[in-house]
Amino acid sequence: MTTSERLAAVGARIVLPGHADTVARVDVREVTIGARVTRTVVMAAVWGSVTTATFLITMFDPFMTSLPALVGTMAVYRSWKGRIQVRSFLGACPRCGAEIRLMPNSRVSAPHPLVCYACHHEPELVFVRG
Repeated sequence: MTTSERLAAVGARIVLPGHADTVARVDVREVTIGARVTRTVVMAAVWGSVTTATFLITMFDPFMTSLPALVGTMAVYRSWKGRIQVRSFLGACPRCGAEIRLMPNSRVSAPHPLVCYACHHEPELVFVRG
């Protein structure tokens, strides 16, 4: 296995203040700094190009240009922040016990906010090295 494919042995808990923590089953892979930098630079270039094209196509309209600029800024920020790639996830809400979903291969940071669509609370996924 290469360094970028190294699986991390982690324990995970779903935390919601005022409720007992629940254990989550999660398989993760650490994303190397080189992969994060490469992905972030590529995303910044793509969104910069989209913003420039939108600016030129809409005849220099600053309001239309601001939309791809804001979306691109958030995408680049989330790309840089995602240090951990979640391969699989299984967990339940500490409040109501409903299953919480997290998309496979999503990149997250720690702690990661989750949403329970059953009770509408927002617990956090916390990683604990094991």
